[in-house]
Amino acid sequence: MRFQALIDNKEARNDANRLHRLFDLDWEYTMHEAPEYATQVGYPGQNDRWTDDSLEGIARRKEMTKWGMETLTLHEAVPGHHFQMSIAQEMESLPEFRKYGWYTAFGEGWAVYPESLGYEIGVFKDRYQNFGHLSDEIMRAVRLVVDTGLHSMNWTRDQAIKYFEESTGNPPHDVEVEIDRYIVWPSQALGYKIGQMKIRELRSYAEKELGEKFDLRAFHDEVVKNGVLSLSVLETHIKDWIIKRKAA
Repeated sequence: MRFQALIDNKEARNDANRLHRLFDLDWEYTMHEAPEYATQVGYPGQNDRWTDDSLEGIARRKEMTKWGMETLTLHEAVPGHHFQMSIAQEMESLPEFRKYGWYTAFGEGWAVYPESLGYEIGVFKDRYQNFGHLSDEIMRAVRLVVDTGLHSMNWTRDQAIKYFEESTGNPPHDVEVEIDRYIVWPSQALGYKIGQMKIRELRSYAEKELGEKFDLRAFHDEVVKNGVLSLSVLETHIKDWIIKRKAA
């Protein structure tokens, strides 16, 4: 599978070296295929996107467009969900509820933020992969409109589906699944972009305030090393870190 190739291909990914350009933390995470888990949720999704039988889910995943795989790997695996969760669970100083807790805006916002790091660490190597990243960016923007339309402006399911189909390149079945998810889970889809925008905002603020003292690796460490936080707590923590770094 191409997902596994992205993980295994050291020439294409070179994860360890690239991650050390983004983080100063040490980690012990590993990645491997888990077919026994696939029989439960439909490999390789981590968020129960499909409710049909796993084998059908696997078959549909094999038919998905290929241009978004690099972006999806950055989001779901490294340095997205898998990496951030692994770091939190390895932090001995955190109580259990902090290791495994979840705030959507932080958790999904962090996973969206590293997608754009594909440019900085050389994952996107051609226009095809860049197109995949931009397609996902469009989808995230469309989510903001659709979720708001459904839960604040009395949109119908058909209106939401029509808008989504006209605004993205997603296949019809995936669009319907996405819309049904937004209907039963109000505002969850908003958390992705809101969280990403807050992390980007804090990075820009840190760069401006610290100038030559700004260290991207140290900034990323501060974002992920405390587990999943509310955005207000994250902002307070990062601003306190900036004050301390200025004084150092």
